[in-house]
Amino acid sequence: MSLKQLFTNNAVSLLKQGILASDTTLTVLVGHGEMFPTPQANEFFTVTLEDQSATLQEIIFVTERVGDVFTIVRGQEGTTPKDWSATAGNDTLVDHRLTADSLTRLSNTFQNSNYPNLTDFSEALNYLLEGSPTSGGQVIDASVEVAVSNLETVITTPSAYKPGTTAVYVGGTRQKRGVDFFEVGPTELRLQFVLSAGQIADGQNVVVDYVVA
Repeated sequence: MSLKQLFTNNAVSLLKQGILASDTTLTVLVGHGEMFPTPQANEFFTVTLEDQSATLQEIIFVTERVGDVFTIVRGQEGTTPKDWSATAGNDTLVDHRLTADSLTRLSNTFQNSNYPNLTDFSEALNYLLEGSPTSGGQVIDASVEVAVSNLETVITTPSAYKPGTTAVYVGGTRQKRGVDFFEVGPTELRLQFVLSAGQIADGQNVVVDYVVA
């Protein structure tokens, strides 16, 4: 079962008491725990322990938080469990910071329920911002039928789509649903303008991507 990672902003504290490399709990300064997430079953957040000189670090997973007391899994992301001090002049930072592994997991496991073909974060950005999907949209000359009716371009998809999921690209430009095109359904879309024969002849100017109903 995969774990859900939690995040909050600006959560940082110090160890209230020193811990040994074998300890599985830690305590932060009084009242500071509330700045950090509160994991439930199958949830966690990351914390980096760091000494005052910023030369020693240990990344840990926090799987439970009760007030200022964290239940922890030691030595994550290639770091090694260490003894950590809480003495004056040698305090240990407890920092809920973003880690490399956190970003890697987000990049490799990104999913969008409306567009399940988009399987990683960079592809989603390309799809949503650049207007050039790489997930294999359905091209006009392969399986999508096109006709012109009443000054509109009618696109018929080979199967019914789930309402609210269609994305239409014309000449590489994404069309806005409800403005440039409408879902008429269950397999019909209507562009609010006419495509000429020259615009659609090569089968590369219109791309439709959608979730099958």
